[in-house]
Amino acid sequence: MDQDLHPMDHLSKKFLEDTLPQFMSLRVLSLSHYENIVKLPNSCSGLKQLRILDLSSTKIKELPKWVCTLYNLQSLLLSKCKELEELPANLRKLINLWCLDISETPLKKMPPQIGRLINLQVLTAFVIGKDSGSMIKELGKLPMLRDKLFLSGLENVSSGRDASLANMEGKKNFEKLTLKWNGDANNSQVARDVLDKLLPHSSIKQLKIDGYCGTTFPNWLGNSSLSYLESLNLSSCEYCFSLPALGQLRSLQSLEIVGMSHISVLTEDFYGDTSAIKPPFPSLKKLRIEKLPKWERWYIPECKVFNRLEELYIIDCPKLIGEFPQQLSSLQRLDISGCSELVRPNGRLSIFNGEIQQLLSLCEVRISALKTLKDLPLQLNQLSRLERLIIDDCGSLSPLHISLLPPSLKSLEYKRCCNLELENSSWDDGGSLKHLKFDTCESLKVKVEWLASFPMLKQLRIVNCKSIEILSIPPAPGIGNQSSTTTTSSAMTSLQSLWISGCDDLMSFPEGGLAAPNLARIIIQDCKKLESLPKRMESLFPSLRLLYLYNCPEIECFPDRGLPSSLHCLHIWNCEKLISRRREWGLEKLPGLKELIIDGIKDEVESFPEEDWLLPCTLKSLELWSFQNLKVLNYSGLRHLTSIQMLRIDSCPRLQSLPEEGLPASLTTLIIYKCPLLKPRLKWEKGQDWPNVAHIPCLVLDSKLVP
Repeated sequence: MDQDLHPMDHLSKKFLEDTLPQFMSLRVLSLSHYENIVKLPNSCSGLKQLRILDLSSTKIKELPKWVCTLYNLQSLLLSKCKELEELPANLRKLINLWCLDISETPLKKMPPQIGRLINLQVLTAFVIGKDSGSMIKELGKLPMLRDKLFLSGLENVSSGRDASLANMEGKKNFEKLTLKWNGDANNSQVARDVLDKLLPHSSIKQLKIDGYCGTTFPNWLGNSSLSYLESLNLSSCEYCFSLPALGQLRSLQSLEIVGMSHISVLTEDFYGDTSAIKPPFPSLKKLRIEKLPKWERWYIPECKVFNRLEELYIIDCPKLIGEFPQQLSSLQRLDISGCSELVRPNGRLSIFNGEIQQLLSLCEVRISALKTLKDLPLQLNQLSRLERLIIDDCGSLSPLHISLLPPSLKSLEYKRCCNLELENSSWDDGGSLKHLKFDTCESLKVKVEWLASFPMLKQLRIVNCKSIEILSIPPAPGIGNQSSTTTTSSAMTSLQSLWISGCDDLMSFPEGGLAAPNLARIIIQDCKKLESLPKRMESLFPSLRLLYLYNCPEIECFPDRGLPSSLHCLHIWNCEKLISRRREWGLEKLPGLKELIIDGIKDEVESFPEEDWLLPCTLKSLELWSFQNLKVLNYSGLRHLTSIQMLRIDSCPRLQSLPEEGLPASLTTLIIYKCPLLKPRLKWEKGQDWPNVAHIPCLVLDSKLVP
């Protein structure tokens, strides 16, 4: 299952070396995302008319020297080439090049004299290599650069004078600029001088400063002359003791301050002139402050500030105490994580401080890593727009707070919470809850009645909850031929998806069953003690289309009355006991089954399908994985599959041949992977089984298209 094949991700060697070079007039060549491209063959050196060469997201390790003779080349696209560390030294000869995309490619340095590429307009990254700090001057020779630039290796620039030669202030067409230091500079004053001389043009819209090792920022960073700056990210500037007057950046909409170990107070200097007609941060919509381990206080000016803020993230600031801004009437998303001092001795958050009326626009709240938090604010149910709530790693929080949730809530997630017992809901009409998730909760006890109290619940996920108990409630009347005395409140009428994963102690489902008439998908994986599936599936789940069972070794059989007739896809992975009783599955009774995947038949079966096991003729896709003793495919068990289009056989080491009579004529894709005895028999035009597969349009053998 972990080796999904994508046939179109590979090109044959024959095509690359023999066919491709014949297109001498080719203008555009895109080999992007072909994973087997590690080098370009010399036979392609004659493609002199190329204008665009795209090798992005390939595994190419080096460019051949002949690439530098493609004098008509205008665009060279090399983004996300994770194995490429160096460009050819003569790249400067490509004088018509106007686009060089090397974003997310781990180059160690730039080729020499790249400044000769005077027509270059798009250069996504520039790397200053070790002992080549003066190379930054080559940027100054490229006046037409535009859009974005990732400038890294700035720790190798030895002086502000060298930095000034890049002439960043003169590049008026840049919108996005990243300045990156990869390690400590020898001198913090040199680092400040370098940053001071990298002042961008006033038209810049997005700026990120990463790894800066000076102790203060240059004055231009808080200068109102950067009147178009919309996004600013200050990341891992470990040695800075203070922040400039960022509040004066009039167009700033997003501000991220991450990983600054020496900031202890956000002072009034952070805002700049608070007496001006316009308040500080007049346009700010997103503020993220993360990993400030010494930050304790937040100075809040008396004037209006952050009145347009929509998103606020305060993460891993363990010493933060004191007040939060009060003018947050536009706030829609709030994330508080790892700020333990914000929890008062009574177990409540200090940030709300009774001012819940200022947060009436909140749509999403995430509260995480507050281990002493016991209660959420009583006024929480007044947040009439709140739609999503995430509680993560708040071990002391009482589950009683659920009764305080507003009826507008659509998504509720618990993660790393202890001892949850959910039996009754106090919501009169069950609210609007559609998505419910429990993740890594040590102990979970939930009543089906509680789940059924949310009439709009569509998705239920229970993941990695080791101790879990689902209490039994009889199903609703009219579903599963149950007693008419059962109330409809026990049916989960809107549930469409049930996902249970990694629940080690789950052994069974409620005796009374789970009534979910619209349930379309069930995924159960890594439940190693689970012995049975929900009872009466054929009647309680009349809309079920997908059943996925993975690594549940103790499940022995399907329910007595079989699977729902609506089932379209059945995936069985590593369920040894269940697979051993496959003849009892009754798949031939499923009129709509189109996809079947079986993994891990470990018994002595040598032929598939067995004579006494009939597969439904409706199958369009069949996958066989890890049949350890499979030797032959049984033609008589396959010939009636007149609708099958895809057959995959994976990791069957003893499979010797395909049926002499051939495979179903409807087959359009055949994938064979890790079947060493079968592989030579499928060799193009020469293998013994080739005549039986030659008609199949798409044949993939060990991840490669044939021919």
